[in-house]
Amino acid sequence: EVDAFVPVTECVIFVGEMIIATMLFAQAAIFRSRARVVLASGFVFGSLLLIHHALTFPGAFAPQGLLEPGLNGTAWIMIFRRTAMPLAIIAYAALEWTESKAPPDARRPPQRVLLWVAAAIVLSAAATMVSLRGGELLPPMFVNRTEAHFVNLPIFNLSNIVIIAIAVASLLLKRTSVLDVWLLVVLASWAMQLFLNLTLHARFTLGWYCLFLVVVVSSLFMLLALIAES
Repeated sequence: EVDAFVPVTECVIFVGEMIIATMLFAQAAIFRSRARVVLASGFVFGSLLLIHHALTFPGAFAPQGLLEPGLNGTAWIMIFRRTAMPLAIIAYAALEWTESKAPPDARRPPQRVLLWVAAAIVLSAAATMVSLRGGELLPPMFVNRTEAHFVNLPIFNLSNIVIIAIAVASLLLKRTSVLDVWLLVVLASWAMQLFLNLTLHARFTLGWYCLFLVVVVSSLFMLLALIAES
């Protein structure tokens, strides 16, 4: 076990995703696009959950994690994150399709970016509270500190792969932009993470460490694309 591994990698991902969200919010303000506001808010929501995940991860800041996560609180925080991100992309694709039939950018109402940021903060706090305090209501994902539940975790991973497939289809069905292409790359990397996760049954294995490195690399795809486009 390397106690600093999770906080360090998730700090890198957090900074990258917050920069991505800032750039998307800037584009949303320029184009008055609700679709990009929703997408940026999804990145804010997911990046804030990384803070809670790192704080509650066993061994990172305390032997059993801070905030009294129990056996499954940390896992459910990550589940909310991995589910919310492709759902945000699906919402983005649907809103983009709607906005393509709406009046030009100059005639659209300005987007309330701060309101969306506040909503993302509130939702991330609510998801964390549900994860930490809903231990008896949520299905268990780990049987002890390191070993995953043999049935529940694969079921979630397969369900999340289906959601990612729907997100990919929703992007391909609309007129594809440069942003959409890089979102497809990110979705492909997320699917790769989930397929890799299907083969893992415990934390702190070689595959588990490789999984986190894949997460770091995939988080940088979109950031580099947005910087290059800007």
